[in-house]
Amino acid sequence: MDLFVLVASIHPGEHDFTVTMNLPIINFRRPETPFRLISDTGTSTIPKIPHDHHCIKNAQVMAMTHNTFFRALNAIYQQAPHIIPGTQQAADFLKYCCIAYDFIHHHQLGEELTYFPEIEKATGIPGLMEANMVQHHTMEAGLEEFRKYSESTRKEDFSSEELRRIIDGFATVFEQHNHDEIQTILNLHDKIDSKTLKTIATKFFKEAEKQSDIFK
Repeated sequence: MDLFVLVASIHPGEHDFTVTMNLPIINFRRPETPFRLISDTGTSTIPKIPHDHHCIKNAQVMAMTHNTFFRALNAIYQQAPHIIPGTQQAADFLKYCCIAYDFIHHHQLGEELTYFPEIEKATGIPGLMEANMVQHHTMEAGLEEFRKYSESTRKEDFSSEELRRIIDGFATVFEQHNHDEIQTILNLHDKIDSKTLKTIATKFFKEAEKQSDIFK
């Protein structure tokens, strides 16, 4: 089993797992700081949501996706001090940072170009997703700095202090946005019919998958 797929598929709230592959049992404890994971979508706090409305499934899948972002960045943040500059390990670590950025970037770009505008069009409510767009723009400069550092830094120049400083720069708004968006999706239950939302969400996730999976 691909370990990355296993990590990405775990639901919010399931923070530990055990892998057994004809080897001694290995217990993994994933780093869960500085980014706070989404442990509950909050569906139970909105009793008016029809149990079969797609906003529930949409929020669950989005929460898992956002937790993948958090876990990638948490791993980077916690492992950075252990990376030795000038080594192949440093080069590989910077490459991992590039992959993490690309995953986040293509997800957000897909939301801006497809997911958000199609929801606004279907609901007939201009600006419905504007708060989410504003949060994207607020973290844009910080994520761009992360990209530049990951792509242009030589392994000899790697600095865990600098990398952590960059992540700290966008951490607050990034965490807030990825938590807030789950509530935004649940609040669509009385603004868009379930079938229409499912069509929009399916289109968005399929396109995002094409962009983020380098093996396709």
